[in-house]
Amino acid sequence: MERSAMINPENNCFEEIQHTADWAIRVCASSPEALFECCASGMYSLLKVKKSNESPEIQKKIHLQGVDLESLLVSFLSDLLFFYETERVVFNWMRLRIQNNELDGELRGFFIESIQEEIKAVTYHQMEIKQNAKGLSVTVVFDV
Repeated sequence: MERSAMINPENNCFEEIQHTADWAIRVCASSPEALFECCASGMYSLLKVKKSNESPEIQKKIHLQGVDLESLLVSFLSDLLFFYETERVVFNWMRLRIQNNELDGELRGFFIESIQEEIKAVTYHQMEIKQNAKGLSVTVVFDV
């Protein structure tokens, strides 16, 4: 399945949840692609990104592999975090295709004005993608 979507922190597909010393989000979505997009949206919301005034559109293609969906999700979010930290880029449009624990994606985004918040790492803590009546759900914990 392939899916394209604008990433919007206001779309209510995630909620921030209380966690001891770290940040965490709970995400629900109808498909793996939608789940990954909502996780990205939630992470960007925690980072409080602010677009640079004169930012041109940035485009990237990614290909990732994982041993399972959880490891693929950690790799995906870690890559987005890497672009945020090293290139000051966030992506607000994604076309993702997930099949056999592989992700192919086309990303479009923009430069950010400055780094407002920091996430050290995406963790595997409490991460289990679960199937339910509405689709999929996962809790993602970020080390801050």
